[in-house]
Amino acid sequence: MASSSGDDRRGKARYELNVPMQLNGAAYHDVEMIDISATGMQLKSGNHDIFRGRGYERDRREQLKISIVARLAWAEPDDDGGFLTGWEFEVVGDEGEGTEEEPFSDQK
Repeated sequence: MASSSGDDRRGKARYELNVPMQLNGAAYHDVEMIDISATGMQLKSGNHDIFRGRGYERDRREQLKISIVARLAWAEPDDDGGFLTGWEFEVVGDEGEGTEEEPFSDQK
């Protein structure tokens, strides 16, 4: 599990994810979403400098474009004519969690 540098900074319950994704800034960068809450999220980046150019500015507002790779596990029609779908992430660092069964479960 990745360490959280903001354990005392967020007042809402966090949900640990550890999901790989890409974040678009000047270019797409591989990142890992460590956790998320109702009011924010924690991302871990690699050794590239995502603050290069503009630098780190506390309280800067950004429109984040996040790309997540997931597998469609199931889909069913919704009452309003749309669909309800379930997507499975490739989770990082989940050794020892869950079962040794099929890697993708088609259950909701």
